[in-house]
This record gives sequence, structure tokens and C-alpha cells, in this order.
Amino acid sequence: CKSMAAYVVKLDITSLTCRLCDAKIEELDELIDHLAKEHGKHYDREIKGHIMPFRFEKNREKIKCVLCSNEFNNFKVLFEHMNVHFKNHVCEICGSGFINRRTLLTHGYRHLT
Repeated sequence: CKSMAAYVVKLDITSLTCRLCDAKIEELDELIDHLAKEHGKHYDREIKGHIMPFRFEKNREKIKCVLCSNEFNNFKVLFEHMNVHFKNHVCEICGSGFINRRTLLTHGYRHLT
């Protein structure tokens, strides 16, 4: 069984809507707060480190990072970029941060050459 830390879920927040009351919501944090305040639904905030929110821009084919507004052509590049924002796992050699252990281990091979 793999650890939860190895997983990252991509979450499209282009059109966030509360499924309980159909409220339109812009950001993931707003949805979490709305669910708690309006509906008494709570969720483990630690899981947020395993969610990679993204947003498609209207009339564009690019994927937008919701943390800094950079745009990317595909998920692979967005995923690599997310290492800038998430320091869940840090390389002891160079200090680079990674979103999960798997990407840290892959990065480690660069230091072997």
C-alpha cells in the first residue's frame, strides 16, 4: 500500500459550484470555508497538500496555475512548476522543494551524475 504522501490529485476549479446549494465559488479555499460555515461539512486541511488546483482560461487552451497566474501548455509542465509552490519534500543536497516524495526521489538521480 502506497503512502498518501505519494499522491497528488489534479482538481479543475474553472467552474466551482457547491453541489449542496449551487453557490458559485471562485477559489478552493472559499469552497472549503463555505462548506464548513453554510453546511457544517468539514474536511482535513492536511489533504490540501495533495491537491493541485488548476483553471482553464476562457477561450484559451492553456492551463493556469491558480497560485501565481503562470500559464502552461500541459499538465506535466504545470506539475513540475508546482514544486515552486509546495515544499512538502525538500532535497537535502540543493534545497529544492517538491510536491511529493516520488518527484523528490526522481530529482535525486540528478545529483548522482
